[in-house]
Amino acid sequence: MVNIYYSLSIIILTLGFLTLIFLFMNSQLRKLTLYITNFNLDKLKFKPISKKYLYYKRVFDIFISIIFLIILLPLNLIIICCIKIFDGGNIFIKVFRTDCITNKEYCLYKFKTFKPRKILLSDYIPTTNLNTLNSISKDPRITKFGSFLRTYYLDSLPKFYNILKGDISLIGRNFYRFRDYPENILNEKKMEILTTIPIGLISLWSISYSKICNKEMSYKNIINYDLMYASKASLVFDLYIYLKTILIGIGIETSK
Repeated sequence: MVNIYYSLSIIILTLGFLTLIFLFMNSQLRKLTLYITNFNLDKLKFKPISKKYLYYKRVFDIFISIIFLIILLPLNLIIICCIKIFDGGNIFIKVFRTDCITNKEYCLYKFKTFKPRKILLSDYIPTTNLNTLNSISKDPRITKFGSFLRTYYLDSLPKFYNILKGDISLIGRNFYRFRDYPENILNEKKMEILTTIPIGLISLWSISYSKICNKEMSYKNIINYDLMYASKASLVFDLYIYLKTILIGIGIETSK
């Protein structure tokens, strides 16, 4: 009986301690959000990313990705069956992205949400090119079930396999493409800093309180949050971002 009370006390104290840490870091994130609007790169202090941190970060990625791949297996099987029934054809697609920070091409796995390209061209844009679709509010390339998957980000579930392989990390920075980021926003100094942190499925920006609709300001914010993450990168900070993401996902917290 004494052992039970002792164990419960340890669990309660641990949960209380973690809650205090979470609340403290949550308040710090709100301060960071205010700081982002008047961002000054020269005021940030950057420490070299240690090999020890990257090692434990990789161990954490493997552990979490295996857990999620096992837990989400029934859901993945349901999605696979639905894609075959409603859409037919391939189940998975490979998305190739080249990151301009490292000039490395990444192959990311996703569930198929688009119609076949040949059918798309003949049915929707017989006299124009594919770029015309960028101006269409409701993209006709996306299937009905694919729209459902994209609404709830379920099309990205196969990316946990990318995390397990080590292609990307669970927590990290965003992808950067030259066509999205003008040189005056993403310069060499910033790129040099961003090379020190891996690309992640989740980023500090994705759980931020500041998501400006203006395209250029939004790009600046993404870069600033990634630079902020690089200056504060640690296992504790990664864990906070991970827990914050879960709370946002279940509706307890908000990113706005």
